[in-house]
Amino acid sequence: MREFSKLSFFQKSYIYLLFYLFVYSLSFSFTAGIGSRALLGILGLGHFLLSMSADKSTKCFVSHPVVPIIGSLLCIVVISLLTVIINSTDDYEFVKYPVSVLLIVSGAYFVMGQLRRRIGQITFILVADIFVRLVLFEVVMAMIMFLLPSVKEIVTGLIVFDERDLLLAEFRLVGIGSRYFGAGIYNGLALMFIAFLFRYGCKTFGRAFMLSASYIFIFVLGMMMARTTIVGMLLSLGYLGVTSAFFKQVRMNLKRFLYSFLVLSGISFLVYQSFPADIREKVEEVSEFGFDIVTNYIETGENTDASTQRLAEMYVYPENISTWIIGDGYYADPNGDGYYMQTDVGYLRLIYYFGIIGMIAYFLYQYACIRAINSKAGRRYYLFMILLFLYLLILNLKGFTDLTTIFMLLLFVNAVPKGPNEPQLCRK
Repeated sequence: MREFSKLSFFQKSYIYLLFYLFVYSLSFSFTAGIGSRALLGILGLGHFLLSMSADKSTKCFVSHPVVPIIGSLLCIVVISLLTVIINSTDDYEFVKYPVSVLLIVSGAYFVMGQLRRRIGQITFILVADIFVRLVLFEVVMAMIMFLLPSVKEIVTGLIVFDERDLLLAEFRLVGIGSRYFGAGIYNGLALMFIAFLFRYGCKTFGRAFMLSASYIFIFVLGMMMARTTIVGMLLSLGYLGVTSAFFKQVRMNLKRFLYSFLVLSGISFLVYQSFPADIREKVEEVSEFGFDIVTNYIETGENTDASTQRLAEMYVYPENISTWIIGDGYYADPNGDGYYMQTDVGYLRLIYYFGIIGMIAYFLYQYACIRAINSKAGRRYYLFMILLFLYLLILNLKGFTDLTTIFMLLLFVNAVPKGPNEPQLCRK
């Protein structure tokens, strides 16, 4: 067993690259529109089949915690087929959903397999740490692209961006592989993982300082990408508040966080003042977008902005009982004009597609993933897993949210600590 930190620079860079391509699923200009996550999924599936054929003695079996995941996916397919048949539509979005899940599973299998070959045992803490570093890189690159058009030109020459992305990039941060609501999901998730690391993976002041710096950068720059980031911030602070009441280490890390915040704020102010006037003007412009809800509250006493007002307009409820029960069989507008019924609200999109019955099946699938992860950890991270599910439920009030990508990475973790420093292989 080797520590990840002991790997060579090239080995770590290779692992970070694989994780980044899996998490953010980049569409390169030379891959015919196929995302990098799907490509990794194909590689993983091929690797698995070759391994099975090379070793005839290898037996493939489904572990008990995975059974509810498969069962809930089958329910989604059956309900989707029913709604398509009953409503006579040709929208097979959730009929083919298990195929997408399969590609994600095989992609996670390949990425985590490459990591396991190099270090042996993979812990939740390591996966959380890698994910935080990826998101930190993403938000920093988003700011660099916003400030330096030459860098943005290079990136947009390699990665596929639509015209809307480039238009909105004039007044908000757009990342290499994430933008809008999707960016907010990952940014908020990274803040929650930092809170998790404060609880389980932070023993020194240096470590606490680096986590604090990551938290501040991801929150501030993340808000300039998507204001949904604030959901992750609130839940992460709530998690730290609850755990600090029971664990001395968390209370100590919170004090370190406050000290780091003061130091970093002072340094950031000095660095900002050293910027040329045109750069400061651009930073102020994008900051106004990210924090206008705060500005509005200070100026008018109302905690609303254009985004929240637009969200309120998207709450268009079904008028027919049949739609509530089995849906209309449409996920996208059949006329090609965006979302069906022009609503982006996650719950409503699910209901309009396959009714409350299908929506329940979808969330049972997500919960089954969390249960499977929790069974690996021996309930050690139970509170954090519940927080992830709560995060999922809250975000679907804004837009459709699916955390399968992160869940599958965690499902391939093969070591959990019995004590502070003692690893133990999970049962297979």
